[in-house]
Amino acid sequence: MNFEISKDLTIELPWSVNGTLFKPARNSEPKALLILVHGSGPHGREEQVGGVRVFSDLAAGLVERINLAVFSFDKRTFTHQSRFAALPEEEITVFNETIDEVLTLVEHFQSQYEQIALLGHSLGGSCIPYLLANSRAGLGIMLAASYSPLEDLIIRQMRYLLKYAPESGLTETIVETTAKQVETLKLLLAGSGDNEARAQAQSEEKQKRLSSELPLGLPLPYFQSLHKLNTNALAKTLDKPVLLVQGERDYQVNMDEFEAWKELLSANPNFTFRSYEKLNHLFVEGDIGALSVPSEYAQQANLPAYLLDDIADFLKKSLKL
Repeated sequence: MNFEISKDLTIELPWSVNGTLFKPARNSEPKALLILVHGSGPHGREEQVGGVRVFSDLAAGLVERINLAVFSFDKRTFTHQSRFAALPEEEITVFNETIDEVLTLVEHFQSQYEQIALLGHSLGGSCIPYLLANSRAGLGIMLAASYSPLEDLIIRQMRYLLKYAPESGLTETIVETTAKQVETLKLLLAGSGDNEARAQAQSEEKQKRLSSELPLGLPLPYFQSLHKLNTNALAKTLDKPVLLVQGERDYQVNMDEFEAWKELLSANPNFTFRSYEKLNHLFVEGDIGALSVPSEYAQQANLPAYLLDDIADFLKKSLKL
């Protein structure tokens, strides 16, 4: 392939960052850098899920197409998993997990590149409006970014898996238990509601870690931090170019989310929307007309050339490469 790789790049920060800097094999040094922002979970720099290496494909494919550098790094919860897990519950937030790390990287690289862009996948995509509004990064790409809050997506995804993916091992009991956890979460997030139910939730909080009573085993501060991103409101007024990309076969962040984004942002000319009928949440192909299932992720696959072409074209035009 027509690119060079600087391996084992370590950036010494309060939380050290290990990553790979991809550069094109061209004579001219790229003047723009794209930083890749992971989805949820302790991902490495490749953002590998099953047989798909989302970020490896993106990085290699983009530097092969345009004169752009790409930095893909190991997420803080991957490199410093034990240290992060030992944080006090109130510090388990999306800011400590993702936001602060990316903002620090933008600051670190801004003296080396004339322009910095951000590409986020899934949760990382939902972080893009906040990151653009709070940094000197001048462009964003949101892949499979949710419009709805995480607590609403959880139940929708679980009900889908219960119906279409019996191999997931989910049962109606598990789904209903999670639904009750979501109800408790929403009550606590709202800070008001039925007094008796709220008192019960608070009593349980005193008896054990709240994370054991909330969805996904995450503590309340994490869910609160997601709401503090103010993603939708920030996106509505964002004055930087953003490409919002959606796979039409995605069951995790489905087309309802994409259509909600389009409606919200219809008056913002800075947003460009693209959806692809064959692609799933990892942006690899499957049968048209059928939503994907988790077993599909296990198959070895690559991001299609037409997707990489479109992203490269957006970056080239917006950054004037």
